[in-house]
Amino acid sequence: MEVRIIFYVIFTSAILFYSCAQITPLHSARTSGAGNLTLTPTIDGTGYIGTVLNSQDALILPGLRAELAYGLTEQFDIIASISSSSSIKTSLKFQLYGDNYSSFAFAAMPGYEYQAALANGSTQDVSQRLHFPFIFSIRATEVFDYYLGPNLVLQFTDDVQNTAFPGAFGGFEIGNRIKYNIGAGVFVPYTFNIGTDGYLFQFGISAIVPLYTK
Repeated sequence: MEVRIIFYVIFTSAILFYSCAQITPLHSARTSGAGNLTLTPTIDGTGYIGTVLNSQDALILPGLRAELAYGLTEQFDIIASISSSSSIKTSLKFQLYGDNYSSFAFAAMPGYEYQAALANGSTQDVSQRLHFPFIFSIRATEVFDYYLGPNLVLQFTDDVQNTAFPGAFGGFEIGNRIKYNIGAGVFVPYTFNIGTDGYLFQFGISAIVPLYTK
């Protein structure tokens, strides 16, 4: 029984951890602006702290991302990104309250992530994830934003044991033409029919570079 519990905890945690899923949005609630195109290179790290049968294990793995965002309207972006683990993600950012000049803004950024082959060599052929983050931004100055929010990631694989990752994230964004972003998130993996064990965290730094400005 103990061996089985350990196996399931390691297995479900490794699926997300080793695949470097894009679970932490390094985003404020601000949008790109209508007709504007930006490129965001990112360096991140994904870590796992396990608590299995009163023992603790800690792991960490670095990763890279590249993201393109295009403003369809002043308050609506379409986003596509790829990570170094061959994870591809698409997102829509809706600014539901405020604008890019207000002291407070609120946005939803639902997304879909697809991964055909996991980086740890698992026998799982496909991993799919649905992302449901909400972002609250406070503008401290014209070039400095704080942001935070909840996020829920639902992961589906070929295995019957699908996993939910509820958590929260936060960070800050600084800059005028080029904006630099530093953020982090913490999540609690919950595997259906098994339960919760361990903590997953992700942190990163990025630069939002304008490629085209209307």
